[in-house]
Amino acid sequence: MKRFISVCVFFTLLSISGYGQNLETINNDLLIGNVPLAKEDLDHLLKNDKKIAKLANNANLPLTEARVYAALYATDATRTQYPNIGDMALKAFQQYLQLDPDAKKIDETKQLPNLGLTVVDNLYITYFNIGRSYIQKENWDSAFQYFQKAAYIGDLITRYNWKNNNQKIDTVTTLLAANCAQQSNLKDSAVVYYSRLANLKIGGPSYQIAYDFLTAYYLTNRNQPMLDKYATVAKTLYPQNTIWGARQDAYVEEYTTLSQKDSLYQLAIKQGNLTANDYRKFGDMFSSVSKEDKDVMDSATIAYNRLETIDAYSKAFLLDTANGLMAYNVGILYYNQFNDIDDKKSAVRRTLQNINEAYQESTQTPNQTKAQKDKNKAEHDQQVAGYKLTIQSLNNEEDRVGNLSIDWLTKSYKVLNAHADNRTREENNYYKQVINFLTNLYDYKRNANKGTNLFDQYDAQYNFYNNQIN
Repeated sequence: MKRFISVCVFFTLLSISGYGQNLETINNDLLIGNVPLAKEDLDHLLKNDKKIAKLANNANLPLTEARVYAALYATDATRTQYPNIGDMALKAFQQYLQLDPDAKKIDETKQLPNLGLTVVDNLYITYFNIGRSYIQKENWDSAFQYFQKAAYIGDLITRYNWKNNNQKIDTVTTLLAANCAQQSNLKDSAVVYYSRLANLKIGGPSYQIAYDFLTAYYLTNRNQPMLDKYATVAKTLYPQNTIWGARQDAYVEEYTTLSQKDSLYQLAIKQGNLTANDYRKFGDMFSSVSKEDKDVMDSATIAYNRLETIDAYSKAFLLDTANGLMAYNVGILYYNQFNDIDDKKSAVRRTLQNINEAYQESTQTPNQTKAQKDKNKAEHDQQVAGYKLTIQSLNNEEDRVGNLSIDWLTKSYKVLNAHADNRTREENNYYKQVINFLTNLYDYKRNANKGTNLFDQYDAQYNFYNNQIN
């Protein structure tokens, strides 16, 4: 019966593609499932240089080699017997595709058992199973090597639509190759395979890891366009996960200059529809100034950055008046500015004191003419008048900024005080700070207004907050 089948197959193969007698015999061996005989016949053929020369550039030769080697690779016993047989099968199959890029020879034998796509199945399934066995052993490097090959065969199946399912990608082997590469710390290889999935916007619980890895990878490597690309897709597929936006924010906060942040803020305002949370994020960005920016910031840039930070946080509060921490942020920015002004006043007063002491010493110099004394006094009075004007200007600015700080810290106090029963630990800490700062500010106000009808008002406010300090 087998001989009858062989004769029928011989004429079938010959009529289909003109294999030639030697290759026909080998493929006939495979057709009846006699892999050892096919290997024997192939070895004889490969030793015959004349016959091989005649088969040069004949796609059927490497295809036949691939079929035989892949069949041997597919079983444990022969795979052990021939340790390099898998590499030989893949190399022969790649050589075949170079000679027959449309894979017509495979299509011609699709309906014949052990031929057609059997070589593809043998390679794919064997790679997959070996890779899976290494995963079970947590040998990630080896697992990656095999799933990389399985993914390659999977790509061919996709390209030629050999399974007639019109798939865009072999998602399973691609994901496994990516994950094994990640576990092996082969980050660049993991990017390659995860990107294939993400570029097709493939979603589902099993594939979220692709977007998690890619956004983290491009954040670390400071590649904002690629980070934004995959974060945008991930937001659509997994909107409940806030990590995507957080990583975009982290990039802007950590890797952009103050000038770039300002440009982003102005553009966002121009585009409109900013939420309270959007304004909060910008406020956080402006308040987190990098060392590189601090090193080059002059007083004007510092003042402008403070104004932008205040602008962002104040708008965040106006859109969400239940968020007392945003009002606190504005209040503390004004409070810090208030203290800066007070420090400047102290410095001016010290300078003025030094000028007065130097003048008094100069009056003790003997043998001064009246003209000299008059000249020294005029110069001294002019200097003192200038510094007194500076102090008055600082007093006015300190009073203005102090009032703004009081206004915003009071807003924060009212919100946080209203939530006394459910404040978080963080809110409790800020609440105590608000009370301390308001106590200090009203102490300044009452001292600045001693002897006026405003003293009692500020003194009452001072006592109100001071009595709440634990």
